[in-house]
Amino acid sequence: MVRRRREGPDHVDILVGQRIRALRRELRLSLEGLAAGLGITHQQMQKYETGGNRITIGMLYQIAVALRVPVESLWDTVPPADEIATLEPPKRSNVTSFLASPDAGKMAIAYAKLPTAVQRRLADLAGTLADHGDGLPE
Repeated sequence: MVRRRREGPDHVDILVGQRIRALRRELRLSLEGLAAGLGITHQQMQKYETGGNRITIGMLYQIAVALRVPVESLWDTVPPADEIATLEPPKRSNVTSFLASPDAGKMAIAYAKLPTAVQRRLADLAGTLADHGDGLPE
């Protein structure tokens, strides 16, 4: 079997992570609370939820137990393998990744406090930086 070189998260990692996040939020369980219950850091849990780190079978089982769901429900949103093979490679810089980031909530609260005209300018600036920000620091 030939192993492909991994370039960031793949579709399965992302879809399973999104499912875990959705179930956690349904239970109104914080990222920190779930992580503590699993004996891992909230940063590690966040990486699982964004697809940044792959989840072992053992950890997947522990997550399912913590969320009080059957383990197979964590991947029921994953399409069949032949459909996944036709999908574009996932991108790290998408809305889901942003919303899972630790600063997204702070940014949203601050943005909402700004006058509408400033919000528009800020959105324009962010768009310009995203389009032409090749030289920006990571």
